[in-house]
Amino acid sequence: MSALIAVVPLGLCVMTRAVTLEDVPRHLGAIVRLTILFIMLSGIIAKLWLTMTLGQHLGVLALAIAIAFLLGTFRRAPRSARRR
Repeated sequence: MSALIAVVPLGLCVMTRAVTLEDVPRHLGAIVRLTILFIMLSGIIAKLWLTMTLGQHLGVLALAIAIAFLLGTFRRAPRSARRR
């Protein structure tokens, strides 16, 4: 199943010429490994999320919003840099 999931991003990479056909076997193995890792991590995160209380859910949400806000403010260029 994970190999089938890995073929879709690899096909997109080949179509956009990000990966040459000669490199497909090497990249396919890496994509399959990453797909399996992400499937395992999503299961672990889902199990942890279900065991958390409402207060912990709100704390995680507040942290996510704070991190997103901080990343957004650091990535914005000053106005003088945008005009150049």
